[in-house]
Amino acid sequence: MNGSTSSPHPLTHIMALAGLCRNLDYFDARVCLNDLPIIPIDPGESAPVSEQHYVIQAPLETVFEAYRCADPQDMWPSDRITFRFCTLPGSDKRFGPDDNPPPIQEGMKAFCDLKALPLDRYLSIMVGVAVTRVEKNKEIRYDYLEGSVTRGHNSMRFREERDDEGQSITAIHHYSEYQATSRRLKLFFPIMQPLLHVGFVNALHHGMKERIESAVRS
Repeated sequence: MNGSTSSPHPLTHIMALAGLCRNLDYFDARVCLNDLPIIPIDPGESAPVSEQHYVIQAPLETVFEAYRCADPQDMWPSDRITFRFCTLPGSDKRFGPDDNPPPIQEGMKAFCDLKALPLDRYLSIMVGVAVTRVEKNKEIRYDYLEGSVTRGHNSMRFREERDDEGQSITAIHHYSEYQATSRRLKLFFPIMQPLLHVGFVNALHHGMKERIESAVRS
């Protein structure tokens, strides 16, 4: 995979030495990313839980298919996440931003760099996830892969409801359990969690809501 050819900022190098800056290029030079296993939270461990709720003014099937088939560059906000590539189960072929990535399916793996605003010029955080459940019109779940800054999972659960006028709408419950994967990150996690995780989740669903509702109105 081609990485950036520009020299890193000195602060980026310092953060990398401290274990706080690990972008995808760092991992790609050292391991086979497609072989990375899931790193679940041990059953006996407690983990922070994050829950967010969203409502989209569109029928359940329309919403679910929009999420399942969304281009990662559209699904993940570019001002917060740089999508690098995804792979399908049993294959090393990489689908990058310009390769028409396939719809979300179980066994798919996706890799990206998170932009830690407002330090995104210096702080790159690699995240790899595996899609572990796709249940039509009900749930999409993905678990973090080894090498990511967190371990645990995210689950997007979809449910059909009716608005005051009896129109079909879709409620989404985004449920997350996750832990930091290093001692240094655990020190920063209470600060980073609301800025990063919740910010990324809100940006994801607000962006999808705007695109889906605009398409339904047109």
